[in-house]
Amino acid sequence: MKTLRSGVIKMNVKLKESDIGIMIRCAENGLDQTQTADVLNVSPATISRNARRFGIKFKTAKDKTCDKCGVDNCVCKTAETVRVNDTEVQKTKQTKLNAAIRGNPRAWAVDKKKHRKELAIAEIQKETRPEVIKEIAYAWNVLEFEIEMAKLGKRPELPMQIKTPNKQQMQKEKARLLKISEDRRHHIISFFEIGKDYTVPELKNMMGDDNMGMNASVISGLMNGLVQMGRLKKYRLDYQKNKPDYWLYYLPNQALKERTHD
Repeated sequence: MKTLRSGVIKMNVKLKESDIGIMIRCAENGLDQTQTADVLNVSPATISRNARRFGIKFKTAKDKTCDKCGVDNCVCKTAETVRVNDTEVQKTKQTKLNAAIRGNPRAWAVDKKKHRKELAIAEIQKETRPEVIKEIAYAWNVLEFEIEMAKLGKRPELPMQIKTPNKQQMQKEKARLLKISEDRRHHIISFFEIGKDYTVPELKNMMGDDNMGMNASVISGLMNGLVQMGRLKKYRLDYQKNKPDYWLYYLPNQALKERTHD
């Protein structure tokens, strides 16, 4: 923004690359050259000269706009007249923009960028202060840049890009994880023999490479779960200094001779 302390707009300003970027965004948002000049706080002649130089096309009075609000494809054009049984009736047809205002999440599923653009234009048209208009345009520019960077994998996804799985997907994922846990439980029990007990390290060594991706911590958690389900039992030897203090697991409903430290 090039403004003298006296409040007079400075003429013949050489715009920077960032100012040219703001000009492009303003043109994409449907602003004309006069409105863009207010955003950058320069004369309309400066905007016109740079627009010709860089080939930026701004909205003109010849462009078709809504007579009521002055915005292309506005919400005002939502009523369509249809003929049913040779009788004219007025039927309100819900357009994409109207559906988005009502909170329909599928209305802008095809072109979400256009939806964000329309919202930015609506906010800009409500404001008269140049500094606020510039902030809105700059914020929209930054948001679109960050979304593109996230799509290219150059930054983490924004919260608006993270898709929440639906209930059906969550139920399928839950069923898959439950099946994996149950398969691991059956695999653990298959190593037990009647009349023998095992500690977690012993069982892990018995499995070797056939451990279904389980480490000692996972095996211990699953075996404790099997004890709570009644599919295994466990006991521990009396504590003695410098002696192992592991839980020993065995199959239920069997006469087991418990170990000793000797």
